[in-house]
Amino acid sequence: MKTSMTEKIFYGLGGVGYQMTLALSNAFLTLYYTDSVLISASFVGTMMLAARLLDGASDIAMGFVIERTQTRFGKARPWVMIGALPLALSVVLLFNVPSGLAPLSKNVYVFLTYIFMSVICYTITALAHAAMLPRISLVSVDRNLTTVVLALMQGIMTAALVGVFAPLLKAFGGESSQNAWTAVSVMIAAASLLLLTLCFTMTKEKLAAAESGKSGTGTKKESVKAGLSFLLTSRYFYIIIFLYLTLAITNGTAGIGVYFMRDVLGDANLMGIFSITAVVSMIIMMPVVPKFFEMFGKRKTLIYSLSAVIAVKIVMLFFPANLPIQLICTFFGTLMVVPLWVATPPMICDLVDYGDYKRGTRTEGLTTSASSLGTKLGTGIGSMVLGAGLTMGGYDALANVQPQSAIDAIIFIMIGIPAILCALCLVLVIFWDLEKFKPEIEKYMEN
Repeated sequence: MKTSMTEKIFYGLGGVGYQMTLALSNAFLTLYYTDSVLISASFVGTMMLAARLLDGASDIAMGFVIERTQTRFGKARPWVMIGALPLALSVVLLFNVPSGLAPLSKNVYVFLTYIFMSVICYTITALAHAAMLPRISLVSVDRNLTTVVLALMQGIMTAALVGVFAPLLKAFGGESSQNAWTAVSVMIAAASLLLLTLCFTMTKEKLAAAESGKSGTGTKKESVKAGLSFLLTSRYFYIIIFLYLTLAITNGTAGIGVYFMRDVLGDANLMGIFSITAVVSMIIMMPVVPKFFEMFGKRKTLIYSLSAVIAVKIVMLFFPANLPIQLICTFFGTLMVVPLWVATPPMICDLVDYGDYKRGTRTEGLTTSASSLGTKLGTGIGSMVLGAGLTMGGYDALANVQPQSAIDAIIFIMIGIPAILCALCLVLVIFWDLEKFKPEIEKYMEN
């Protein structure tokens, strides 16, 4: 059972719908808090890490909810629609901190609205959308192609958002104007709601019949218990968690980009140029990634590509203020990291299929909750690193020129930390040898 290209596109639009809220938060929320609301960077980082700890509970809870859901719309798909409106509302609340609040009340508002957005609303939609992938297609190659469409659409959206955000914000009054932040957040919220609604309407889970044939034996409670037991004793489950964790730390530090362009390269508007460079690189690489997977397998492809990314980051670290070198390295670095972006969602599907093959039970919700847990915790750690790094470097939001210590901190967060994280991803990928079971799993899934 495969997905049509139309369904792939609408599934991708759903991914864009929730991802744009995270991209907005990762890239600009710290800037909004520090430069517009005038909240300390250290508080922002600590608050975001604290939220990630709560995310652990919400991810696991949502995983169990999906496992126990049985509706005519499917197992995971209904929750995409259920979470769409609250997610849109949460984005507007996030970027509209009331100006009349006292400092303590302002901090409380920031914490509660961030919890509502990331711990509750984003968890529901993102985890449900990810859990849909192994249910809308049972064919590995088709899943890879679906993920390519999803990753390409999300990548273009993120780059476009980063590229147009500063001019758009300026058009409505600038980063110091609350009206500007309100207008942009409402636009993003409306777009998110529309795209998630289209995803729910235009996609369909296809696994119900197959489940009733072989993996639907026993009660739902027994199936969930067996699936959880399998995951907790599988090293692949923990590899997935830590792989998503390391990837998400980089996402959590994405907000450093605007500081790097402005304070190291000298022009915040360069964000648009770098975003376009990344998009071009993704467009070139993504269509050929499935071919590399077929030729070399996911594991070998990722080992080669991650090694190349690390080399590129080292070059960038030696020439942080050289614009041509940074642009060239951004192009090739993005080119080489694309296979990892494409591979991670199908790796979850592979683990779901492996659990079905080994124990006769599918755990889309629980397995996806592992990736979501890693993503949320990693994003929180990244946000904390961003805030703490700026504070330790002596960043001053009111200064026209930052001290060298702040510049050094920005460079390390922008380039050094991603290099270290790529090395950690490389180690994790080396231990991911699930492909050796692929022939047996495919034969099992065909029966």
